[in-house]
Amino acid sequence: MKTKLFLLLTPILLCCFALLPIAQAAPSPSNVLVVNPQNQPALTRVVNDVAAPVQTKDVDNTARHSFTATASDFFGQGSFDQTLDVATVPQGKRLVVEQVSAEYVNFANSNFRTMSAALQTTTGGVTTDYMFKGAFTGIVLDNQNLYAQYVASSQMRSYADAGTTVRVIFRLDYAGESGEVRASLSGYLIDVP
Repeated sequence: MKTKLFLLLTPILLCCFALLPIAQAAPSPSNVLVVNPQNQPALTRVVNDVAAPVQTKDVDNTARHSFTATASDFFGQGSFDQTLDVATVPQGKRLVVEQVSAEYVNFANSNFRTMSAALQTTTGGVTTDYMFKGAFTGIVLDNQNLYAQYVASSQMRSYADAGTTVRVIFRLDYAGESGEVRASLSGYLIDVP
């Protein structure tokens, strides 16, 4: 009985040991070139193994093309609107604006005024104004002079094409006072063909 059992189990065990290296073998890494017509896209399956993960690269990483700009100007009495040219987008790039801030300092120390601002960008030949409201933030002491400060800020996503000028437009409700306007924006540049 033992001999019959030995003869029966021996081939099974030998097969298991013979197949063990095949089951443990991992495929070796290789380059794959897929060639197919454009109207018949190839179905591709990528297996991402923990021991040998597929390497990826973010080709449009915002940190690599970060952008920031600021501008300021003085204006005199009689102006309701003041426009600042903040930046010109470099050739071969598109600017994505994510944050814009605007400050108006009133030299007459008037805290009862209102101010709004607009970011102006041009994309595809269309110029668009993105409006945001300003608020009185307080009286500022600067070199022993008191000024009223108004601030407007907005997070957004706006695009500006290469060669176009990005502007911030200030709109005041009263033109009888002089002051200073300041604008800053931040975002990132992306390459365009």
